[in-house]
Amino acid sequence: MNSCLEGEIVLGSKVSAWPNLVNKGIYLVVKKLNLIFAALLIVSCEGEDAPKPNECSTDSDCEFGELCYDAQCEVKERYNCLDGGDKSPKLEISPNSIDFGEASTATKAVSVTIKNTGTCTLNIADAAIDSFDQNRFDCDICDVAALPVPVYPDRTNTFQVRMYPGAPGDYSGGLVLRTNDSESPTIRLPLLGSSTGKPSITVIPAEIDFGFMRAGGSVEKQVFIINEGSGSTALTVEKVELVQDSEQPFSVSAGLIFPAKINPVRMDAQAGVVVKVRYSPNQPADHRGELLIYYDGGQTKRVSLKGSELAPNINATPLSIDFGTIQLGQAGYERITFQNYLGKNPLLAKARLADGTSQDLRLPEAFPGSIPPGGVFELKVIYEPTIAGPINDTIVIESNDPDEPVLNIPVTGSGEAIGEEIISVDMIYVADSSSVLDIDLRDVDLILENPAGQVCREAMPVTRWGTRGNCTWSGTPPKENPERFVLSQVTEDGTYLIKLNYIEDCATLPTALAASLLGLGTEALVEELSEGQATAGREEVANVIEEVCAERRSTTASLTIRKNGQIIAEQSFRVEAKGALIDAFTLTRSNGQFSISQ
Repeated sequence: MNSCLEGEIVLGSKVSAWPNLVNKGIYLVVKKLNLIFAALLIVSCEGEDAPKPNECSTDSDCEFGELCYDAQCEVKERYNCLDGGDKSPKLEISPNSIDFGEASTATKAVSVTIKNTGTCTLNIADAAIDSFDQNRFDCDICDVAALPVPVYPDRTNTFQVRMYPGAPGDYSGGLVLRTNDSESPTIRLPLLGSSTGKPSITVIPAEIDFGFMRAGGSVEKQVFIINEGSGSTALTVEKVELVQDSEQPFSVSAGLIFPAKINPVRMDAQAGVVVKVRYSPNQPADHRGELLIYYDGGQTKRVSLKGSELAPNINATPLSIDFGTIQLGQAGYERITFQNYLGKNPLLAKARLADGTSQDLRLPEAFPGSIPPGGVFELKVIYEPTIAGPINDTIVIESNDPDEPVLNIPVTGSGEAIGEEIISVDMIYVADSSSVLDIDLRDVDLILENPAGQVCREAMPVTRWGTRGNCTWSGTPPKENPERFVLSQVTEDGTYLIKLNYIEDCATLPTALAASLLGLGTEALVEELSEGQATAGREEVANVIEEVCAERRSTTASLTIRKNGQIIAEQSFRVEAKGALIDAFTLTRSNGQFSISQ
């Protein structure tokens, strides 16, 4: 009897077995309905050959934990490889080696298939990359969390092995699999490939603050897009886009053609894209925006933009300085307090001496990047006379205060001779002073050593030698170039050595600079080149890149030595490389008088 009828008989027996029905009429009606239902089942099942419960065509026909073999569902455990049994796994792998070829920007992937041609379950217990270029290769089952991987008899497992592009060159290695195949417990799949180098985008600056600009005015700054990749693969800049408020105060220069291919700067110093961004406010407000740069398949770099028509306001106290009379070799200190008083935006300012020919008057500190609304900054002013007589100069403050863009603060004072000799030593060195990169490149230190071996230098700017006298060091920011020593109240005869120490040269700067050619000073470079009306273009950027660290090891340092303000020695010295220590001059004091020799 087929399964349909068997099911009906069970149903019929359940209906006919009601023992507690007392109403015989109800019982007969139910029994009759049951017979009709059974007849319908016989008609519906007639000719149907229903499958047995354990028959299958594929594994999906079986329950969880079962496999389909010979049209029958079997539990997986039946195929475990038992110790001492006659069953064994057998691994076959395809392909038996992989050559990824050449990659540039995109990851390359190859499918690997493992087949078990044995009679029990193959277990992949471990999968790892064996290579010096390990970070260049990877696979789906190389993660410990994915292991072990079972491959049942006459079954396959397919996974991907990938190669990631990176530093240019040839890559080699292997995928090592450890399994329970007794004939080949360990198998190594050779991996080969190469990379032309991955492009690396550098966008500078990451933020542009246009600062204050009156409504109706306009200012332009530049964004540089450079490929600092170490290989030969070009970077593709697909497009640039502005996102800003409805007032649309920002605009991008016309004439840019996209997509643009940018070769690495190591191959082409002129490669790059310069995007000019203009800020033109038309009403008093703070403005924000973003420049979106899309490159290499939709990746994005963002440059934040901000500007304001709300003005800063500079306030200075005092508005003049008189140092009075100061003895030679002594120093007078004054401070000018600057405040962004009731300003609505950051105050940007810088200071300089109008004359600037006297080394006796100095501004040892630079203004900070900006002074926030209500913020305060104190500018130190030092007068250290080495020559008798009056001094008259003017401190010029240039700022973005639209009502007072230039502020002049006069400075007066007088040096008084005291009958002793005052020695001053001034040094200036070549540090690409025509480029803003001088703040990150070379550094030469001036050192003075007294007869007792005591040293005066930048690390000890004010040195008291007790009864032997005093030495003060000073330097001009931001690179402390030029540097100066002043010897005063010296009482000890003997030899005073003047030395030059090459602290940092271009060729041995940190590896970030050597690797990228722009690793240091890039933000400052762009800020300098894009300040005010844009004058820097592709060639200027190329020239800077070309010059940075290329044939730039040595430098020239010039020393001027004065006694009571009169030059007694002057000479330039060639400093060849970082670490060089040169004995430049020898000062000899005998019977209270200084003389110079080299």
